[in-house]
Amino acid sequence: MSLRSALLALLRVGPMSGYDLQKQFSQSVGHVWHAADSQIYPELRKMANEGLVVAEEQSRGERGIRRIYHVTEAGDRAFLEWMNSPPDYQRTRDATHLRAASLESAEPDAARAFLRAHIDHWRHELECWDGELAHIEALDNPMLVNRL
Repeated sequence: MSLRSALLALLRVGPMSGYDLQKQFSQSVGHVWHAADSQIYPELRKMANEGLVVAEEQSRGERGIRRIYHVTEAGDRAFLEWMNSPPDYQRTRDATHLRAASLESAEPDAARAFLRAHIDHWRHELECWDGELAHIEALDNPMLVNRL
């Protein structure tokens, strides 16, 4: 997954501001892909320069302006091309798994604490996925309802 593809997926549902995109990104795929504001806004500018999105300026208050982004036909084609292409698996670099490979070198108490933390982390991940399933079954996520 690329940040660009994730943003296009969200914008295909409907126009959004950068703030709304960041919020929806966090709620929809944030548990599997993190993107900070410092990544989202520059990517939106690049996408606009490449004609994948257009930014419509709207006044906000007396002096403020916000940009509402719309996906273009080119952006829609780029997203569909990405969706219909074969998967491109990336090698992962995971410091936790690297540490686990040499856990015999840790003090026993540190190794136990490491394993407890690892179990807690994956329990939390499972809760997140269970929550996603519950939202899907309940159809209570407005973005998901729009996409369906």
